[in-house]
Amino acid sequence: MASTESQPAPAAQDSKPKASKSAQAKKFKKEVDTLPDKIASLFPSNWLTQAGAPFIVEFTGAMMLTLVVSLTADDPNAPLPIGAILVSMIFMGGHISGGHYNPAVSLAVYVRGKISLLRLFFYMMAQVIGALCAARIGEITLGEDNLPLPQPGDGITTGEAFLIEFLFTYALAAPVLTTATTISVGDNSFYGLAIGCVVLAGGYSAGGVSGAAFNPAVASGLFAVAGTNTKLWLYWVAPLVGGLAAGIMFHIINSDENDLRLGKIEDIERRGVAVGGQTSNYRQEVKSKNTWLQAMKAATAVVSSEERR
Repeated sequence: MASTESQPAPAAQDSKPKASKSAQAKKFKKEVDTLPDKIASLFPSNWLTQAGAPFIVEFTGAMMLTLVVSLTADDPNAPLPIGAILVSMIFMGGHISGGHYNPAVSLAVYVRGKISLLRLFFYMMAQVIGALCAARIGEITLGEDNLPLPQPGDGITTGEAFLIEFLFTYALAAPVLTTATTISVGDNSFYGLAIGCVVLAGGYSAGGVSGAAFNPAVASGLFAVAGTNTKLWLYWVAPLVGGLAAGIMFHIINSDENDLRLGKIEDIERRGVAVGGQTSNYRQEVKSKNTWLQAMKAATAVVSSEERR
């Protein structure tokens, strides 16, 4: 008899949680029914938004970089804002697209083995289109005559300018690979500064020698809007060769970092293709083999279960 009399009690106790859950659901619905939530609901996370996000970021970064180059043409301290905007854009989009904003850097990352040839092509397209838009904005703002065009300095031969563009583009692409795509460096927050500082140093030291473009997309945007292609080949070939050399040299000096050598595209190509995100699977694999880490996880799980009790 005692057991039968005690059965209704749990049912009575369960009614309160059900009522409270219903109230919480209504409260939550009211809280999320705001303008930001409505906007977010228009762009749910799906294959389309995830596939398009990296290209939008590359377009935006290249556009802002070229715009700053356009608007600071006559400023002797132009390398400062140019380096600063590059750092900001890398931190803004590095975890989404890799934060390349430069066909030469994208080529280096491709040789590194982090993006496919198809993604390389579309990255380059997005970067050039972004630079074209920015150069056009610069022309509207300052006038066509005030739009800067990278050119070798007085007394500098084409070969000498080629050498400088090659070397500084190599110096730009190499830190991208060594600070942002390596396991040994791990998660870090300095990769943007390392890359931006190269542009800062190159702008000051090579601006009067080669024009300090180091970026085929930026050069293409400026030359296209200005309606000329004089020596445009120089600012494509030299940086691309520099990016290619950086990618090859990476494999030579970081052979133990070839964590994603000839993997499948879905393993190699992922969001954050040049800022550590692409190595998440590799990190998980390494951590799964770390006995000390596994022991710590097990101990944490035991403590958590005891606390819940």
